[in-house]
Amino acid sequence: MINPIISIIKKERKIIGNSSYMLLANIIGSTISLVANFSLSLILGPIGLGSFKTISSFFEGVPVSLGTDTTLTKYIPELEAKKELGKIKHLLKSFYLVRIGTVFVFVIIFYILREELAFKLLKDTSNIKVIYAGIVLFIISSLDLIRLCVLGFRNYTLYINTNLLISVLRNIFALICACLWGIPAAILALGLSLILGLMPSINFLRKRELFSVQSVPINVWQVMKNYSLPVYFAGLTGLVGSLNIPLLALFYSQKTIGYYSFALMIGSLVALVSGALGQIFFPEVVLEHSRNGAQASLKKLTRILAIFITASLIIIPAGIAVSAPLVHHFAGTYTPAIPIITPLLFIYSFIGALSLITAYCTAIGKNKMAAILNLLSSIFLFTTSFMILRLI
Repeated sequence: MINPIISIIKKERKIIGNSSYMLLANIIGSTISLVANFSLSLILGPIGLGSFKTISSFFEGVPVSLGTDTTLTKYIPELEAKKELGKIKHLLKSFYLVRIGTVFVFVIIFYILREELAFKLLKDTSNIKVIYAGIVLFIISSLDLIRLCVLGFRNYTLYINTNLLISVLRNIFALICACLWGIPAAILALGLSLILGLMPSINFLRKRELFSVQSVPINVWQVMKNYSLPVYFAGLTGLVGSLNIPLLALFYSQKTIGYYSFALMIGSLVALVSGALGQIFFPEVVLEHSRNGAQASLKKLTRILAIFITASLIIIPAGIAVSAPLVHHFAGTYTPAIPIITPLLFIYSFIGALSLITAYCTAIGKNKMAAILNLLSSIFLFTTSFMILRLI
């Protein structure tokens, strides 16, 4: 078994090297996150943690991209290879205008439905401040196209460092603000962390002269019609998965959602690997497919899946072994969450494999297949999560 894995590692050493660095950064960020979230969970309690996770997940998960996120990651490497920086600037500027218009429409809708959202998500119409904080978080998080540009330019080190910085700032600021001012301030802290964490990436794009170069017009509507919107509508099939916690909150109490959110800290650890591999894998498979065709890109997918499965076989037993002692020793209040940690490890292992296949399909333009896989992944996550919550 070892020799084939070594062979795969040698063939995919570029992706593995960058993914390993990303994984290391994710582990550092997740360790800080785990400590911060443990502390946050003890400060807020199951009900408070459930409210915090429900609102932040909802407003950060609203699908406003219209496919522009994936489009930037795909088109920037291709345009950069042709030395057409002016077209990249025009594409980015146009996408920002589209995003601002979309966000404005959603903000109006959220404001009108603020009491309804509070009732549906929190079972409490008096806590409108949390909804207002969520709207501010939605505006800030929706306007982040900077990291996608950095990823498109394939500056993986900066992209990874930026994500790590944002993750660290999010957890530290949210914890401090929750202690001093409560849940609304903790949610606003997530948005502030994003703004501060993006500064190095903005400086990188400035040095690449992306902001100063002469804009060269391209047919943005054709790009959106032929790629962005098909990818977006394919991605909507995964909406249930991205809004999993808010949807579960419609059926379960905030206390139960708090236990579920706590269990996710350990149960979704395997997603660190699939996330690290997937983000580096996407732009690389785009280039592989354009240069060497479908067979070469399919082999790359097969090798990446083998690496992920191997990593899962290590992480799942380790997660099962440490989860119960960890919770009993450090967070006894959340003991009811222990029975769902093991199922979540297996659930996220399966979803991680599907996410890599979905990224491959999106990269090579098989949007219908990507839509089907997104739908399957979302249904699987929601239904299995819905069922295991009965164990609490």
